[in-house]
Amino acid sequence: MDVQTMDLLPLDTPPSATAGFDYSQLNDAAANQAKAAVDRYRDRQMAYVIETGRDLLAIKAQLEHGLFLEWVQAEMGMTPRSAQRAMSAAEVLGDKSDTVSYLPPSVLYELSAPSTPEQVRAAVLRRIEAGETVRPEKILHDVRQGRDQARQHIAAEKERTRRAALSQEERDEEDALRGKGEKRQAAATRKQERERVAREDEQRRKDAIIAEGAVALVDMIGADRVAKFFARFGNLSDAAFQEAEREAHRQRAQAVEPTEISINDVWRIGSLYGWLAPVDRPRVEALARDIERDGLCEYPVVLRDSRNRVHPYRVLSDHDTVRALTDVLGRQNFPVRIAPPVTTAPADGSDG
Repeated sequence: MDVQTMDLLPLDTPPSATAGFDYSQLNDAAANQAKAAVDRYRDRQMAYVIETGRDLLAIKAQLEHGLFLEWVQAEMGMTPRSAQRAMSAAEVLGDKSDTVSYLPPSVLYELSAPSTPEQVRAAVLRRIEAGETVRPEKILHDVRQGRDQARQHIAAEKERTRRAALSQEERDEEDALRGKGEKRQAAATRKQERERVAREDEQRRKDAIIAEGAVALVDMIGADRVAKFFARFGNLSDAAFQEAEREAHRQRAQAVEPTEISINDVWRIGSLYGWLAPVDRPRVEALARDIERDGLCEYPVVLRDSRNRVHPYRVLSDHDTVRALTDVLGRQNFPVRIAPPVTTAPADGSDG
């Protein structure tokens, strides 16, 4: 039976902005008894938060991160967020226990949160230590206002840094775009013209590369062979070229010694298994059973450079093997052959 995780730290509702309870309605004995009960209640709440946080910090120092969270949820019945809030309260306010003893847990959490600006927290504590009883709702207001101001300051700094990286001409044009009337229209027109020129330059660059590649292809395999190829595969020439590239890398990879890599290094669209049609999934599941029974196939998966910094390799063959290993069997590592890199020197029929 799964353990239900819940927030066991005390819940409280901050008092309203109205004055506290009118004890003049009670006789002296009842008023003193009621005030003492409130003091004890507040002490228990504050002590629970701070002491629980100290205990959690001590245990966390002994356990790995994942193991600590598992222990907190299974044994303490606390959510990770509740545990973090208690630990923050112990770290930040632990030596101020007497100062903040009258504050409810919700205010302790907000006051000690990492997102609370230090100057706001220090100002609140100074007022309390000076003997002022700062109302909880006032503290919450100051904390939230301080956070808003800090976010605005960070956003303003980022904007200043971004603007500083622009040229004076770019700043002037940006200001014009934000303005109104003729200046804004003129700036928008200039921007559109720059974008048009950039698109044309990019297209000319691509056209030059295509022309160079076409000449190189004819020079390498001959005009007659190129003409025969397009006569046979003209309607499918783009797909044929792409498959020819993959096949070339697969053949080149056969001369490379197998190695083992992590699935995290392989570029793929979501879950390869998840993209399969339901009718195709039994095929992958059967392959996974074969791998579990007989071990991996004789020929490792073939990869090539993906030109992606995060996932540097792309699968060239045996996609079903990758699906079976990672998505069905949950393997993180598997054997591969990686096609060697190709130089980008001008194609003249030489190797490279």
